[in-house]
Amino acid sequence: MIRYTMVLVAVLAGAGPAAAQVSIAGRWTTDYPTAIRNENGEETVVTTRRAVFDLALKGDSVTGTWTLAADSGGPAATPLAVHGARHGTGYLLQTDPVDRHISVNGDESTLRMATRYQVEVHGDALAGSSTLFAVDGSMEMPDRAFAATRVKP
Repeated sequence: MIRYTMVLVAVLAGAGPAAAQVSIAGRWTTDYPTAIRNENGEETVVTTRRAVFDLALKGDSVTGTWTLAADSGGPAATPLAVHGARHGTGYLLQTDPVDRHISVNGDESTLRMATRYQVEVHGDALAGSSTLFAVDGSMEMPDRAFAATRVKP
């Protein structure tokens, strides 16, 4: 009994730190809102498309790509570079900026925008928030819940 207890304690003691450090490295999929309507402060997601994060972790640095799937009949979007770092128990990530077409009260414009993600890894789930913002500081959308699922190799 003593031998069994000692082995169990050794296994449990070794599982703590390793279990807390689940890697963000790998391929993740999510449904990304491609059109959002905001009327009187009420947001409605109009359309979504599948998006894929391919991420690598080296030390505390994260690099990779974010690719939006093709819409019906069209080609897949050009992958955007993603960079970030470990931050506390999670990660802060950001895509490279891209030109986005915006319509506010019927006024259309093009803004150079990027997306910032604050996420934590929970096994095969990535959860946190995302924020779309103009790199010139002229616009920042509210934080939205973000979730992705690890793709098994």
